[in-house]
Amino acid sequence: MNRKNSLLLPPQFFETDSDKKIRTILDLGVDALYLFDHFKNPADSTKPTYIFTEEIFSLYNKVKNEIESLGGSLEKSVKMGKKYFTRELNKEKSGHYVVLVFNIEGSKIDAFKARLKLSTDVFRYQFSVLSEINSLASEV
Repeated sequence: MNRKNSLLLPPQFFETDSDKKIRTILDLGVDALYLFDHFKNPADSTKPTYIFTEEIFSLYNKVKNEIESLGGSLEKSVKMGKKYFTRELNKEKSGHYVVLVFNIEGSKIDAFKARLKLSTDVFRYQFSVLSEINSLASEV
């Protein structure tokens, strides 16, 4: 196996003694150096990344609480991360995708959709009935 050595550092690491630090990194045999600015938020440059992450987690909890307040239960969630849209929508170029699998009475879906529409944080949503998806998959 051809193993590569990589290193992840914040850009601030090189603000002082950069020549010495670069020589040390080269002496260590590092093949790839990745710089990640933990203080710059890709969606809103006025906010640090960790605040943005907290906002996503907070929104996830709000949606989960809405499901539970309507008598439903969250079965599974998959955070898919940031994805770029095929085309710009309402001046937005990307969004953070989350897939939620939940159980709720069919009569309460419209109320849930209405609550999601009121939220300025939820850009788009799509509902699918899992039993219909499973039956279509079994036919293929």
